[in-house]
Amino acid sequence: MNDALDGDSTVATTPTLAADTSASVFVRSGIDEVSISRLRRLVAEHGSSFRERVFTAAERRYCEGTRYPGQHYAARWAAKEAFLKVLDATAPSFPPPTDRIGVVRTEDGPRLALEDDADVAFAETLAAANASDPGRCDVSVSLTHDREADVAAACVVVVGLTDGGGDGGGDEDGNEDQDQDEDGYEDGERNENGGRVA
Repeated sequence: MNDALDGDSTVATTPTLAADTSASVFVRSGIDEVSISRLRRLVAEHGSSFRERVFTAAERRYCEGTRYPGQHYAARWAAKEAFLKVLDATAPSFPPPTDRIGVVRTEDGPRLALEDDADVAFAETLAAANASDPGRCDVSVSLTHDREADVAAACVVVVGLTDGGGDGGGDEDGNEDQDQDEDGYEDGERNENGGRVA
């Protein structure tokens, strides 16, 4: 399946950050964990209306096509919450609706696809930090889940360059590892709209 979101969206890619002595590195990170059983109860209680408000069509197709949909929904919910923690909470478009933040599977692992308000909020966050345009940023997403421990977790890390002279905002956290246990290197679902870094 080639569609990550139903409308126009951007998909995270991994650009090369060129050496630029006039710029500082911009790093923002967010992490979240979700109870798999709690999310499974929400899905059971509210059914399709909950899934349609919270998840993209591609996420719903993927999760419903797995043996344990609850853990995959939970990992995606954690990724959405982690991304919201990366954003500037004072941005005019904050918070974007979660169904505009999608996790897509690529041959390089999970990536974010941002649509409408999510894309705008990301651009506003970068502008507030005097950071480079989204096309010069790398967005890493790491997902994991454990049914026995009843937890799913996600980490989102954004690395880019400021437009020179700024402090870059954020902290110096890095992404420890790219977890491949859930969305690693299977199938390679891609967003048909393609585009710049989310």
